[in-house]
Amino acid sequence: MVTQEAAPGRFAPMSSAGYETGSISNLLPALSARRQPVEISTPLERSLTETQIDAIRSAMKLFVEDDLARGVTSFSRVFCDACEQARPAAGVIQYDRYCLCNRCAIEYEAGRARGIVSLPGQYVRDKHFGDGDFYLLPD
Repeated sequence: MVTQEAAPGRFAPMSSAGYETGSISNLLPALSARRQPVEISTPLERSLTETQIDAIRSAMKLFVEDDLARGVTSFSRVFCDACEQARPAAGVIQYDRYCLCNRCAIEYEAGRARGIVSLPGQYVRDKHFGDGDFYLLPD
C-alpha cells in the first residue's frame, strides 16, 4: 500500500483499492455508490382521548389557581403571543420568549401530546398564519 505523509492532524486520502488518490474527484464515484436515500421523518400524530384532554386542562388549571393564590388579580391582563389578545394574567405560561394565555397553553400542550407541534414558536406561527383551527379542542 502506498501512503503519503500528510500534514500533522490530517490523513492522506486512500482509495478502496488501498492506494493514494490524486484528487477528490476520484472519490466521488465511490461516495455516490454508498449514498443512502434520506428519509424525512414527520412527527407521529396520535389522537387523544377525552380523559387525556381533561387531564391536560386540569393540570393547566392549577397554574391559574396558583397565580390567584400568589396574589395575581383576576382582572390583570397580559398580551398572549399566540392569540394576540389581552388575556387574564392568572395562568399565563412563559415558553422561552413566548407568553401564552392559559387557553392557548392548553392547546399547545395538547398539540405536543398529539405530536403535531414540538416548539412554542411553531404553535405561535401556526396561530398567526391561519392554522390555529388545527389545534382547537372539543369543549
